Amino acid sequence: MKHARIVIVTGNPPEMTCGVAHTTARLVEELRRQRPEWEFLWQCRRARWFDSPFSVVGGTKTIRPNHTWDRFGTWLATTTSRAAKPDVLHIQEAIHSYHETGAAATMAQAASCPVVTTLHEFHTELGSVDHTIDLVRNSTAIIANDARAANRCRDRAGKVPDLMGWSPATITPSPTYQRHPVPGFFTTFGIMGDLKLMELVYDAISMLQPARRKLRWCIVGPFNPALNAYHRRLQEKFDPSWVTFTGQMVAGKDDLELEAVFSKTAAMLLPFADGPSTRRTTLQAAWAFGIPVITTPPPDGENAILDDVNCVTARPDSPQIWADAIARVLDSPSLSGRLASEGLRTADDFSSRHLAQLHLDLYDRLIGL
Repeated sequence: MKHARIVIVTGNPPEMTCGVAHTTARLVEELRRQRPEWEFLWQCRRARWFDSPFSVVGGTKTIRPNHTWDRFGTWLATTTSRAAKPDVLHIQEAIHSYHETGAAATMAQAASCPVVTTLHEFHTELGSVDHTIDLVRNSTAIIANDARAANRCRDRAGKVPDLMGWSPATITPSPTYQRHPVPGFFTTFGIMGDLKLMELVYDAISMLQPARRKLRWCIVGPFNPALNAYHRRLQEKFDPSWVTFTGQMVAGKDDLELEAVFSKTAAMLLPFADGPSTRRTTLQAAWAFGIPVITTPPPDGENAILDDVNCVTARPDSPQIWADAIARVLDSPSLSGRLASEGLRTADDFSSRHLAQLHLDLYDRLIGL
């Protein structure tokens, strides 16, 4: 078999709080496991200007020629990716991580090999959408990470994606993991911003508290009220007697602490303002750990997210609706058990192993194997 070289590019380095970088780390690890005779290089920017331009992440060599995505940084990155002489250049597109620039499109246009682009986002509401469209048009093949990105790619760039992908869980259970759910103990996992309707969930649990005084809510994720106005508002509103902010826990570093929280979680509460999708690594983590999920309804096209099968969905327009959904899961062991088992099955369908297999099939076609 041909010994191919694949260069995978992300805007941010893996040590930053970046879902795309964390997902890429899992993907590259699995690609290397399945195709050990191939060479996989990871190219990204440096987090700080004085960081080393070379590193190793999980056994994968990383090249970090630039610190920012300004004109000079883009030239450095483009020159480096060409010098590596890859058989495939694979760009992980998230316009924010390229600082809203056309850096990724420039790298794709300059490539002398097939270019694969994974669309983790397709923000049509931003002026920088033109950079995303340029990137799509300069790519040989497109992977869309959810139905919304696929539809926007088709409608705005005139290209139907070659593959529908997803973002698997960035943390998975250890062999010793066991669930010991504590009734009334809820968790929300991930980055908190305006797209997470945390106050909606708080109001819903508050409605249940008078009759169920042992309810607890653990919020796991980056939390900095001193610098983040949204976090500050949550801190000021939420009752610390039953709401806990753990702060960030990092996969690979705090796995034991995360497992301890997940093992006692009765339900994972994921209130996405724009709906859940299979690119949500927090949803994937809940499934992988066998945790019943309560979330908002998915957008059209997200056919893997099934109400009353692998999750319970509750509309985001009423705390009472969320309170009713939470009470249903609390009061029905059979429903909780079904959600957990179906979540595990769904997590297997959307695993890193399966995603890597699809990537390798696509690489083989492009290289001509």
